[in-house]
Amino acid sequence: MKLHAKIWMTHDGKGVFGKGRADLLDAVEMTGSLSGAARHLGMSYRHAWSLIKATEERLRVPLLVRSKGGARGGGAQLTDTARAMLATFRDIELGLSEFTQTHAGQLDTLSQHARKTEAADDDSV
Repeated sequence: MKLHAKIWMTHDGKGVFGKGRADLLDAVEMTGSLSGAARHLGMSYRHAWSLIKATEERLRVPLLVRSKGGARGGGAQLTDTARAMLATFRDIELGLSEFTQTHAGQLDTLSQHARKTEAADDDSV
């Protein structure tokens, strides 16, 4: 049995940061641009840009340093704040995964015990 859990941040009921935005920042770091990151993740540039813009507005902090296009094209780099948020989020995500897997065994044991108890009850009727 495998136990799953997700983690995300909200502010005033709106999503601020979670796996999707973390994956987007990872892809920006890898590709060096928001458009490259969007392509890598199979999303439109407009959607990627709207996720970054909404997150920056809700956090009131820039996540990307952008450079405009030119002969060599534009690009984007993560700010130090974005790198720190991403690293912290990934650490929390890993810890949550380890926690859930540790406790999944307990749930599996309980469910097996319950099935055996129900089977024994059915046999006695």
